[in-house]
Amino acid sequence: MSVRQIPVFSSYEEKVQYGLRVVEENAPFFEALAQMNPRYKRIWESGDRHKLALLGFIFENTVGRITEVTKTPPETVRRALLEGKGILAEATTLNDIAGYDINYLGVVSFLFPTLVASDIVNIQPLEGPTGVIFYKRYLTEKAKGKVAAGTELTRSDQTDQGAAEQGIAGDLVVDEKIGTGNGTNTTFNGTLAWTPVVPTSVTVTDGTQIVTDDGNGNLTGDGSGTINYETGDIAVTFNAAPASGADVTVTYRFENHGNQFMTVKMKLEKKTVSAQSRVLGFQWEAEAQQDLLAYHQIAIEDDVATTLVEEVATEIDSKILSDLYALANAGVYKEVWDSTPPAGTDPVLYRQTIAFAIRRVYTKIIDAIGRRPANSVAFAVCGADAWHYVQTSGKLQDGKLDGDINVYYSPLVPANSIIVGIKGADAVTGGYVYSPYRLEVSPAVPAVVNGQTHPFLYVKGILSRDAFTVVNPKFYGLVTVV
Repeated sequence: MSVRQIPVFSSYEEKVQYGLRVVEENAPFFEALAQMNPRYKRIWESGDRHKLALLGFIFENTVGRITEVTKTPPETVRRALLEGKGILAEATTLNDIAGYDINYLGVVSFLFPTLVASDIVNIQPLEGPTGVIFYKRYLTEKAKGKVAAGTELTRSDQTDQGAAEQGIAGDLVVDEKIGTGNGTNTTFNGTLAWTPVVPTSVTVTDGTQIVTDDGNGNLTGDGSGTINYETGDIAVTFNAAPASGADVTVTYRFENHGNQFMTVKMKLEKKTVSAQSRVLGFQWEAEAQQDLLAYHQIAIEDDVATTLVEEVATEIDSKILSDLYALANAGVYKEVWDSTPPAGTDPVLYRQTIAFAIRRVYTKIIDAIGRRPANSVAFAVCGADAWHYVQTSGKLQDGKLDGDINVYYSPLVPANSIIVGIKGADAVTGGYVYSPYRLEVSPAVPAVVNGQTHPFLYVKGILSRDAFTVVNPKFYGLVTVV
């Protein structure tokens, strides 16, 4: 039997291309799934390359799992899946590929379209138990004042300023350092990095004393000195020695219409993650199976499989929403909305203000990022009580708030909370990555009771293997309803 080779990817785009190639090569199977599952059909017909690539990945991971179980070459498994045939394992037990269709790939087509996760976080499938995820960072290539070389445009925390917030594209240089006080020296000099300097724009300070230029190359104020506007050479003597450890900095403007301008490079970061497992089993008696079929025409095994899938989907969403809530609650992009209208205020009109609170948090996130990522999607996930107020605010139409913020309800979010966030248009722009590896539903097998196989008691289980990774918490904020 040939061994399945796990590919190694150097970029997310390589992953996408691989997944799409799998889908293309096995198109008849996916077209058949689309006919069986309306949710999957919408994805198939939408042409969403990221979601289709995800399904291609899951298909190949499933082929790998069937190969392991049945000891059958992967080419035979793929052919059998496409033709709907059965295969014979080395252990001489018949393994029905149609069963795998339902219990493996059919389950994927049911699960992923139902996840809230697919709408609010990035999804990057894993090619093995341990794999690599990717995310973008934009970094300045050189220093500009207090903006150090390598500063991120969209900072990766919620406290320090990113480069975009400090005006790296403008002609203003803030706090360029030319020395450090020691309590004795009064004279400092250096060469400014950005030239030619605009006359009358120079300010030199040690945090207490201030010296400015007069437009003629002279520095005056709490000291004296000179500035050469063309070369950037500067010398200043303060009236008193700056305190020990005090930074001596220069703020100025420069003529940025020439060759002097900031450049930014895109760095694709990668991070190794490992899939964690969650297992859930369901047990039933043969009598219950017979009665359910006889009286209600319900096949218990199909019903059990659906229940298991729904539970795993709920747990995946719960994990992701719990993580996003923790990030938003620990951050600084927050608003509190009082559900009690002020005296004399029309309650109906006042309820509209919850939309303003959501938008204020959204704006804070945008301000922190420095821009709205191109073609990104804004979202708000509401707990039960918050959902009631949003739903009756008069601002919600076709699932969108004011036409541009997608709104969801989830009982998995605290009742009085609204998680606000942004999802990038591609799978490498955003703050959180969900990485599915395998989703496996076992066949029904006799249960073991007190060490013995029970002939009329059956158990069926589901195994989910996936990873959850925070890459940038600044993409999330919180509205609390009181």
